[in-house]
Amino acid sequence: MVHRDMDPLLRALVVAAPGILEAERCTVFLLDKEKNELWSPIATGGQTIRFPAGKGIAGETIATNKLINIPDAYADARFNPGVDRTTGFRTRNILTAPLTPHQGAPLGALQMLNKKKGRTFDEDDEKILSLFAGQAAAAVETAQLYDDLEAAYSDTVYRLAAAAEHKDEGTRNHLERVSRFSELIAQTAKLPREWTRRLLLASPMHDIGKIGVPDAVLRKPGALNPLEWDEIKKHPMYGKDILANSNNELLKMSERIAVAHHEKWDGTGYPLGLKGDDIPLEARVVAIADVFDAVTSPRCYKPAFTLEDAVKIIEDGSGKSFDPKLVAAFKKSVPAMIKIMKQFADMADNRTRD
Repeated sequence: MVHRDMDPLLRALVVAAPGILEAERCTVFLLDKEKNELWSPIATGGQTIRFPAGKGIAGETIATNKLINIPDAYADARFNPGVDRTTGFRTRNILTAPLTPHQGAPLGALQMLNKKKGRTFDEDDEKILSLFAGQAAAAVETAQLYDDLEAAYSDTVYRLAAAAEHKDEGTRNHLERVSRFSELIAQTAKLPREWTRRLLLASPMHDIGKIGVPDAVLRKPGALNPLEWDEIKKHPMYGKDILANSNNELLKMSERIAVAHHEKWDGTGYPLGLKGDDIPLEARVVAIADVFDAVTSPRCYKPAFTLEDAVKIIEDGSGKSFDPKLVAAFKKSVPAMIKIMKQFADMADNRTRD
């Protein structure tokens, strides 16, 4: 997947470069290190291409970290004609430059195909393409660094949240389901893309405040007495205290979710008794996702509900526990949620209370 910040620049490059270099096509190839493949997130014509990293002109450009200019593609043994067979395009000549950041190995390649009017690429074309490749390399490097930081943050979030829920194997799956359910509901409700992405990353922290609740209460089978319920109801404020005063937007959203995901649309929830739109939107989304996962999963104090019963619980809560507009989005999301439930099914039934 192309990172959202990298995508516009690369697309602009693919649109502009062929006109400037008078070429028929332009393709950005990125190196997928896990699969040892080159792939084209963006190309003239919109076709995605994948092939082994060591093959073709793009592969050699990356391996040697050198620009390659080939006047006659089919006369060159390095050319991989399989791509032409896949795309239906006929390659005549090729100009390829490595996407090399200021430090480190190439991240991919920028390739121009077929100089127009029967000509071949010259030295001026090579200089221009090298400039374009430098811009693209900087964009790719920045995006990958951002994604690495985002992945590290996400992993830390899950580890902290799992610690709050006492380390059982089902915890990670519960957090995955709630975050992905939340993302689905937000997408179906057509909430902003960036906001939805942030929600996916922030929602696993919804119960971080459980770290302050006694283990005997969290894991008690059967009904809780009033004092124990009072302890449970403290966890949103514990979560708020843990996450408070951050300048990070993800942690700010996590704080709002942690403190308000047990509030109810009609004002009967806890800890603050917020009502309707006074409840943060992200908390309203996570409330539905969390309850749906809780009722469809076995717990130390109850068996799992059927899917039909779980959906009915959410429907019956519309206008009472839950935002009616988000309930409507939830109902449309159920088929996709079923797939997530199967993908992240629990292996054990000893999870704590939600």
